[in-house]
Amino acid sequence: MVVVTAKTDDSKSAFLPAAGYRLISNGTLGRIGAYGYYWSSTYGGTYVSDAYYSSFSSNYVGVGASGNSEATGFSVRCVSEVMVTP
Repeated sequence: MVVVTAKTDDSKSAFLPAAGYRLISNGTLGRIGAYGYYWSSTYGGTYVSDAYYSSFSSNYVGVGASGNSEATGFSVRCVSEVMVTP
């Protein structure tokens, strides 16, 4: 999990679970709990399938352009924690 905190307000944060990915070929889930992969809304290459993504593990954070199809099951967005007061 990666926690992102706003520069202007330490009380606001979001987290990115290490949700792994889904394989195109058979739908199998992989690397759950060990790696996080997140699609960007920006395309990074010549083909529609070349979208930017970010990834992380316990000792790595990176950004790249994927040659994988968007059918590869990377996550789409982070999860925001909301505190509800009764």
